[in-house]
Amino acid sequence: MAYRKELTNGAALHMQKASGDDVFLLQNAHNQAGGEIVFVKNREAMVTTNAPSSFQEFWNQRLRWASKNGEYDIAKNRYILIALWFFNVLILVSFLSFSKVGVLAGVFMILVKVLAEDRFYTSFVDLFKIKLWFKTILLGQPFHICYMAIVPPVSQFVKYKWKERKLR
Repeated sequence: MAYRKELTNGAALHMQKASGDDVFLLQNAHNQAGGEIVFVKNREAMVTTNAPSSFQEFWNQRLRWASKNGEYDIAKNRYILIALWFFNVLILVSFLSFSKVGVLAGVFMILVKVLAEDRFYTSFVDLFKIKLWFKTILLGQPFHICYMAIVPPVSQFVKYKWKERKLR
């Protein structure tokens, strides 16, 4: 992420949170620039970090990320997060109804979800050199739906570990 130093002057970075200064800085930039933020689609501009190496690290990362959901100043972002959470919960409830209509509705919603994710990821396949991305989207749906439905509410009251500290 590249920005001018002046951007940090007076930025609401929500320092009481364990992390997220990058997200809150982007939010501040959006507010200052009237939405004029661009993504540089260039491999040479990328900085990579290691993915979580265990399920526990993955879980803690997602709890940490979701714990900031209520802190976003841009209402549109909060509405999108709520809609995505509700959509995933609706998929789970549809399947847990064990009725033909519920399962059919769940399958339809997963189809919509897969097509939306396909459209999004297609634009990044070349940049990130992703192989077998569609297969990964399909196989990951049960796990993704469950954690997208569970993590946001759980993150509001469960402690997580980050940089060897237990936080909430």
